[in-house]
Amino acid sequence: MNKLELSEVFEHEVKKSNYLAMSAQFDLTATEQKILNYITTLIKPPTIDEGGKLHYTNLFEIDFSKFCKMAGMKICGASYNVIRKSLLSMYRKKIEVKLPEKNTFTGLGILDRYEYKDNEGYAVILLDDRMTPYLFELKNNFLKYQPQYTMLLKSKFSIRIYEWIKSILDKEISLKQKKYKNEINFNNLSDEEKKEKIKEMIRIRQKKYQISLKLNDIKKFLSLSKNYYGYNTIYSQILAPAIKEINELSDIYIENCEYDNELKFVTFDVRLKDIKERHITDDIIEEKINSVNKKSNK
Repeated sequence: MNKLELSEVFEHEVKKSNYLAMSAQFDLTATEQKILNYITTLIKPPTIDEGGKLHYTNLFEIDFSKFCKMAGMKICGASYNVIRKSLLSMYRKKIEVKLPEKNTFTGLGILDRYEYKDNEGYAVILLDDRMTPYLFELKNNFLKYQPQYTMLLKSKFSIRIYEWIKSILDKEISLKQKKYKNEINFNNLSDEEKKEKIKEMIRIRQKKYQISLKLNDIKKFLSLSKNYYGYNTIYSQILAPAIKEINELSDIYIENCEYDNELKFVTFDVRLKDIKERHITDDIIEEKINSVNKKSNK
């Protein structure tokens, strides 16, 4: 196999409701989360019938070989078995989502059914109908990112923490840019002044932001067992390894993580990586994928 370009492997964005990214409770393995993210990249725009009604398809085909390439897994029977076992596990699991209404929660299935043949490298899956509002035709309050920034993360906690922090960070940046834009009347500015204002909009994206989360909310969000009680244990076994992975392989950088023992809050200093840093990250991701796929072909 020739060297794979990143664009060949990751064609479409991951896109999901912020309710899934920020307030859903579930205990999916890293592979199961990657399968769900892979499915979101396959979603196509709805078709419209003669009456103007929108029709979505929640039937998808998972190409095992392509999924393995995206997830940095060796393309082999053992990896395919991991995918099949993950589909069975996802079929049995539920997701609980906190709704906008106060103290209101709803339970969702993930897969309505799935089907595969032992000698074929793909599976056909049908998403649970209750999942579609959180994945289809999202017009606002959603998270989107390039799939390479989670597909190589090894820890299930790294993926969840990335999506949670990324959702909050994107919302913070969007609000600040919107506020800044509303304060400016571009019609009264010279071309040079407009350039400076646009540069400031870019600087808003590159600033460092503080994101504070309650320790108990982190425990609940990550579905941690009672073994993870104190902050020191959670930091050393979950947060520190996740931060290391996220900083190396994603488009965000967590500069610091501090705990307020009195208020029981964990504060992350986070920023979006600049273009140069993202190029370095993408080079690392591409190298890791090609390294695994070379081994697969030996």
